[in-house]
Amino acid sequence: GASSRAADVVVEEIRAAGGKAVPNYDSVLDGDKIVETAMKAFGRIDIIINNAGILKDVSFARMTDQQWNLIFQVHVDGAYKVTKAAWPIFRKQKFGRIINTTSAAGLYGNFGQANYSAAKLAL
Repeated sequence: GASSRAADVVVEEIRAAGGKAVPNYDSVLDGDKIVETAMKAFGRIDIIINNAGILKDVSFARMTDQQWNLIFQVHVDGAYKVTKAAWPIFRKQKFGRIINTTSAAGLYGNFGQANYSAAKLAL
């Protein structure tokens, strides 16, 4: 995202509750960097939760290729890049889980969200 504040807040909440967490400020399109951060901090990865998402609502008639592509890059390509980077680790560990979050918009759609709905259905 454009700001690191959200990541820092979540990391502090996890630590305050007694958990372990490290922030990562890379784009989900840099999945290898995200996985590298996790491996350096924890030595293993047990689960990937692909939950990154953005909205750029605009009617389909006015939607640009850039608005369409940006949503797919974050939701679909980002999930692929992070999962692809973690896959060799899962294989080596003989264990790993992947959760892809989606939305009812993928099934039912919403006005102004053709890009978002299509990306969520793709997952």
